[in-house]
Amino acid sequence: MHSISPRQLAAARALAGISQQELAELSSVSLGTIKRIETAASQNGSFDGLRVATLKKLLEGFAQLEITFEEDNERLGVSIKQK
Repeated sequence: MHSISPRQLAAARALAGISQQELAELSSVSLGTIKRIETAASQNGSFDGLRVATLKKLLEGFAQLEITFEEDNERLGVSIKQK
């Protein structure tokens, strides 16, 4: 599994143009969990306490939207397939 940051997850949702509620429904992750992740993204950028299974569900949800996460030694990124 890729190394993903909370900021990337927040950016991916914004890039997809969907609400937190829509992401919750798409990924089968609670709205409260998504709000906590995005709050962490704006505060400390940490996934403290997030379960691997939850992260996997979110990544699967984003994959349905054809969103990918990128990483190299210096940069983190998010991209969406043009339609």
